[in-house]
Amino acid sequence: TDPEQIWQKWTELSQGRPSSFLLYGPRRAVKQRMVAAADNVIAAYRNSDLQPVSKTDWERARTCLARALILDSGDDSIRGKLRLSEAQLALAAPRWTLAVMNAAAEKFNEAEQLMPKSPDPELGLARLYVYGFKDLDKADAALQQAERRGYRLGSREKNLLADGYRQRADRLYYD
Repeated sequence: TDPEQIWQKWTELSQGRPSSFLLYGPRRAVKQRMVAAADNVIAAYRNSDLQPVSKTDWERARTCLARALILDSGDDSIRGKLRLSEAQLALAAPRWTLAVMNAAAEKFNEAEQLMPKSPDPELGLARLYVYGFKDLDKADAALQQAERRGYRLGSREKNLLADGYRQRADRLYYD
């Protein structure tokens, strides 16, 4: 069940011929395991208000998705999840410079295009808009879009908006 062991066995089995017709079944199984491992990280972020997803978790998801993309380079949902994990990794940086924020926004937007029914890129964008760009209106629009995509806002998103409103009030008061 360990993605690293699965990938190691796959590379031994495929021996430089990963696209061989004879390896179709194992290739599909390995791809499914890689995507499932990454999906667990994405679901943990989406569904947990209390426990944050660590940088290590996002790195593991990115690795699994990159490997799944090697096995099926035409799968847009894998590519979208990969962009999502890359954006989340960018936001795991200790400091959010303008370059980091712009790169993360670009990756979230690409993920949004590749996964039009997923609320996950919108959740990441909302966080970026509040804490990075200080744009509460865009954050609120992103959360509304996530709701239209079937996501039910929880306490994390309510706290996010509350922080945004507090920041806006502070800016208005002190300016």
